[in-house]
Amino acid sequence: MNAFNIGVSALATAQRGLDLVGQNIANVSTPGYHRQTLRQSSRATIGNPIGTGVVIRGYVRSEAPSLRTAILNGQGADGLITTRLDTRRQIEATLGTSTDSLGTQLDGLFNKLEQLSARPTDNALRRDVIRGASDVAQRFQAIGQEVDTIHQNVGQQLVQQVNEVNVLTKQIAELNSHIELAVKMGEQPNDLLDQRDKLIEDVSKRVDIRLAQQPYGVVNVFSSSGPLVIGQSALVLQTSYSPGNQLTISFAGTTAPITVQGGSVGGLQREYNTEIPATRGRLDALAQQVIRSVDHAQATGIGLNGPLTSSYGVRPVNDPAALLATQNLPIPVQAGNLIISTTDQATGNRTNATVAIDPATQSLNDIATAITTATGGRVQASVNATTNTLEFQAQTGYAFDFAGRSPNPPDSVAIGGTSAPSVGGAYTGAANDVYSFQISGSGTIGVTAGLSLQVTNAASQVVATVNVGSNYTPGTPINLANGVTVTLGAGTTNNGSFTSPVISEPDTAGALAAFGVNGLFRGVSATDIAARPEVVADPASLAASRTGRPGDTTNLTKFAAIRDRTSFGGTRTISQEFSDIAAAVGTDVRSLDDRQTAQAGLLRSLTNQEQGITGVDINEETVKLLDYQKSVQAASKYISVVNDALESILNIIR
Repeated sequence: MNAFNIGVSALATAQRGLDLVGQNIANVSTPGYHRQTLRQSSRATIGNPIGTGVVIRGYVRSEAPSLRTAILNGQGADGLITTRLDTRRQIEATLGTSTDSLGTQLDGLFNKLEQLSARPTDNALRRDVIRGASDVAQRFQAIGQEVDTIHQNVGQQLVQQVNEVNVLTKQIAELNSHIELAVKMGEQPNDLLDQRDKLIEDVSKRVDIRLAQQPYGVVNVFSSSGPLVIGQSALVLQTSYSPGNQLTISFAGTTAPITVQGGSVGGLQREYNTEIPATRGRLDALAQQVIRSVDHAQATGIGLNGPLTSSYGVRPVNDPAALLATQNLPIPVQAGNLIISTTDQATGNRTNATVAIDPATQSLNDIATAITTATGGRVQASVNATTNTLEFQAQTGYAFDFAGRSPNPPDSVAIGGTSAPSVGGAYTGAANDVYSFQISGSGTIGVTAGLSLQVTNAASQVVATVNVGSNYTPGTPINLANGVTVTLGAGTTNNGSFTSPVISEPDTAGALAAFGVNGLFRGVSATDIAARPEVVADPASLAASRTGRPGDTTNLTKFAAIRDRTSFGGTRTISQEFSDIAAAVGTDVRSLDDRQTAQAGLLRSLTNQEQGITGVDINEETVKLLDYQKSVQAASKYISVVNDALESILNIIR
């Protein structure tokens, strides 16, 4: 009899409905769970217009495909932005803006140099300057090491995240297999579909993906660079380091690198390969500019101890026999001249030797030979075979310096009498020059009226005309233009003349800083810059003078000029460059923070919309629960009534 079948089908359907409501309620907080509902229809047979009850046709898994696609895309964008933001914030914190920041340390060093100019022989102030240089170096090292640590951590995270993608895609491929089998067997594997969707979402947070639906519930997963899951197979990603310390991603079994466009892997790869090296590169360039500028000023000055009898470089070359242009020197050498002054310690006489330097045609060995030859052996230059560094040793009885002092006596002296001329001071002109001195008239210096001295430069332009006759006190320096002085000793002259080089830049090749000779720092980057121990141990070696005269501070002017000199494309000073590095990172942080806020808001909106379609609503499930409860009660009552009716009919028949 159909009546019993109808009642039983109603009871069975209501019971399955109760089970499904319970399942929905139990998973109301389960991530990735999709609400399920019964799909049921009237069970009918041919010739029976009423039907034979109800049948369950399946379980409907609530889905919102377009919203799911948008969420996966949004997850990829959010993963990239969030990862980059976290890294940029770490870099920003490393650069810092506190009282011990690099910018503050740089300003402190130049302020101490200004204080030293008031008392250049004060060893306490000299120690302050050297301590300031050490502080700058230590701050550079701290920042460089912290940036390197962040870089290393980002690389480790990238490798870990790629491995996680491989684990996830393998699980997706396995679920594809189970889902396909279940569908082919006529089952509806909604729980497996939920699990797979959750795994796919986890992948989308790490790499950008798109999905391609296949028969029997299978889904293929693609990234912007190729497939990740094809049916029941997952392609494996691998990481490796390429030249230049680039961390590349490729498919296992291939060597062609791929670039992940989104997700945390994309963000980490961009930070590791591009953004962090760019910041680190600017930091190294800043350190090199500080090293080059300060070392150049130190090397081309004179300390309280006077000229040197020996000196050595601290920056090696790879091959002292190879052309310098091929050595990839961190602080490069350019074509130019190095002027070395040698002083006879017994007589005080000083001569200059000019060494031509060209990295395109010379090796370090060649330069050492050229220095020895140009100085007539008074300065022996050599290359240390162990360290590949340049070394200087004065011949016994001689000393040397690179300050560009004028020779003593001057060149080409033809005084025509007994007066002894000398040229001094610290030349401040824009370029090296040669001054010619011509005395007009004959007589006694400081006595004969009308004696005058005309000074012209190499372009035959008159620099100055001064009185050296009556009213001039022999032996008194006369100030000429551009910081140069001339002195004529007591004695006679007959239209005397002489010449002297005037030198503003004794090392136009930048060789001393490049090879680390007589400098203040050692190292060539942010992580290895340090104050030279011998300078720290001997504050008197700090080169405040260009002339060697007591109390002279002209080289401190050269140090001070570093603060305001524009480098880095001729647009920024050293302090401005550090501020610009910090500002660039700060701008990235603000931009990424704004983008993250907007992306997070978009994801929340999309997720809320999807949850409105696929999520479990407790109130709605409660209503269904009551409906199914009533269905059970009604079906039970129906069966009971049918049973009573049948029993009554049977009693009548009996």
